[in-house]
Amino acid sequence: MAGVYLFSVARASQALLNPEIEFLGVDLSDAMLASAAEHLTALGIKNVKLQKGDITDLSFLASKSFDGVMSTLALHHLPTMKHLRLCFHEIHRILIDNGALYLFDLGRPKSLKTILAMAYIHEERQAHAFSVDSERSWRAAFLPEDFRALAAEELPGRDLECLSTWISPLMMMLKSKDRALDPDQIGKLKAARKNLSSFCRSDLDQLRYFFKRNGLQNDLF
Repeated sequence: MAGVYLFSVARASQALLNPEIEFLGVDLSDAMLASAAEHLTALGIKNVKLQKGDITDLSFLASKSFDGVMSTLALHHLPTMKHLRLCFHEIHRILIDNGALYLFDLGRPKSLKTILAMAYIHEERQAHAFSVDSERSWRAAFLPEDFRALAAEELPGRDLECLSTWISPLMMMLKSKDRALDPDQIGKLKAARKNLSSFCRSDLDQLRYFFKRNGLQNDLF
């Protein structure tokens, strides 16, 4: 369903961290925007606006006009390194100088055996089309070193770290260095984790483990 991650973050951010926060969701697909708008209305979320646009050309947005930029499981849809470079360039342009950045995406394992094993690990419990889509997505994903190299070139002067999951880079993130939260906000985030379904909490905890084994610091949960 379109907008799932954005809307989850928007609601949690408004409730837990900043009641005045506002989000802009950008997508190039009319169908995805229509689906997201329907979902947005059904959830009654008021702090998100949607706009059609290409993440490699955000010329409709003013320079240094955003406090933060977030992308979750979208960048592997970019077809080439050139497109990823353009996307990073636009992110740098629209972010304020001290803006926050969080890009989370699939990482491409170097072994095809790993891709196939992970894509079909739950084949007996999910539709075959979902497994095939997972395989294609991991094949299309960028390498962590791609992210590091382009970040150094296109996001200069920003205090960033690029991390991937331990053992194999099945997931990776490029993010701003951690900033301090007050104890009340941290307490709310920990409570939010406890309120997740057991399935979602297990997924979160596995991600936390594999990122921590590869250098993630200051786990708030």
